[in-house]
Amino acid sequence: MTSILPLIILASFGQTVSTQATASENIIPNGDFSQGNTGFKSDLPYNKPAVDCLWPGAYTIAARFNQPQLHHLIAPEALTPPKHGVNDKVLFANAGGTEALTIWQTDVKCKPNTRYTLSFMCMSMTGYMTDGNPPRQVATEEWAPEFEIWANDEPSTPIRAGLLKYYKGSMVWDSGKKTKATIKIVRTKFPHGGGLIAIGDIRMIAVPVEKTAGN
Repeated sequence: MTSILPLIILASFGQTVSTQATASENIIPNGDFSQGNTGFKSDLPYNKPAVDCLWPGAYTIAARFNQPQLHHLIAPEALTPPKHGVNDKVLFANAGGTEALTIWQTDVKCKPNTRYTLSFMCMSMTGYMTDGNPPRQVATEEWAPEFEIWANDEPSTPIRAGLLKYYKGSMVWDSGKKTKATIKIVRTKFPHGGGLIAIGDIRMIAVPVEKTAGN
């Protein structure tokens, strides 16, 4: 079933035209990670899902954080974003270091002269340590990193990750004459040198717009 995006108002040559845009297919390959560790690359090494596989700086692809428990300092919760399919998974990572880090990157074929919306879900799990038994980390704003979506050489504004819940980041990109694009999600410079994060549901969807009179 197609979905209808909000009413868009366009102004051109002094005329205002309203149009409704029908959402089209997601052109990001494996944007829901349902196919596992394929269709993209990362600056981080990959570890297969296993108990404490995120103890070192690495990423994994899993349907849940707690089966198996990917890092024992995080309370055992599923931590899955809203799903669009039964096989959706998440990229969970221990994103160490203070410099900018490309968490995820892929290449897509796009249509020229087309407007796209790019979006993804992001979450931070790192923060202060509790005194419990076992001790657990509690997500705090101080440890929440910021991300940028890049379409070729054009970045989004910084997007702050949600605290133990997913926040949806997005940007709008016009393809111009381009028929290909490199899309990436970058964790920006970060003062703490690490942090457990999750990203999922990566989308790039064309928004068809009717031409105004005179165009």
